[in-house]
Amino acid sequence: MSEPSTFELAKKAADDLFKESIKPSVNKIREKLNGKGGQKTIQDALDEWWFELQEKLNHYEQREDVPDHLFKLTDQLWDVALSYSSTKQVEEQERFVIQITEMNDKLILAEENFQQAAKALLLAQEDKQKAEKAQEDCQKQLAVLKKDNRQLKSKEEKNAEAFFKLRSEVELSIQSIKHQEELLKEKEKLIVQLTLNQKKTR
Repeated sequence: MSEPSTFELAKKAADDLFKESIKPSVNKIREKLNGKGGQKTIQDALDEWWFELQEKLNHYEQREDVPDHLFKLTDQLWDVALSYSSTKQVEEQERFVIQITEMNDKLILAEENFQQAAKALLLAQEDKQKAEKAQEDCQKQLAVLKKDNRQLKSKEEKNAEAFFKLRSEVELSIQSIKHQEELLKEKEKLIVQLTLNQKKTR
């Protein structure tokens, strides 16, 4: 047995919607068919469904065994069904609008939260860059201080070496002066002795 065509399924969906007091439409039928079927096919099926429904009503109106008040009651029920269907559609549309509005509000809130998070992340990145820059500057200053310290230590070593050299030279000079003084004293003694000897000889 072959599967029913989309045209037949669309007419059956229209019957189901009508039984649920919902006015059949292309969009409603497509929802019933889970999004299947082309719009033209569904529209053609819906047009035929309305035509067949009207034929059924006309058939009942032509039956002599059906009282007039029953036809009037049927028309009233039909009008009530359509009115109820329209009212239900309006309510569904209002609920849909409310849901869309709530979703839009949530999206706006999510976007605001995202922007705040992005701003906080940007500030954190800027703070990180500043910290890295400060660390880099400190490292440069430390390198300069180490270089200056090495230069100062080198100067201190040179000054210490010069001091010890000068001290050695001073000590040598003092020793030389003392030696000369001793020689001078010896020379004076010899002169005095020589003078005394000369006097004795005379």
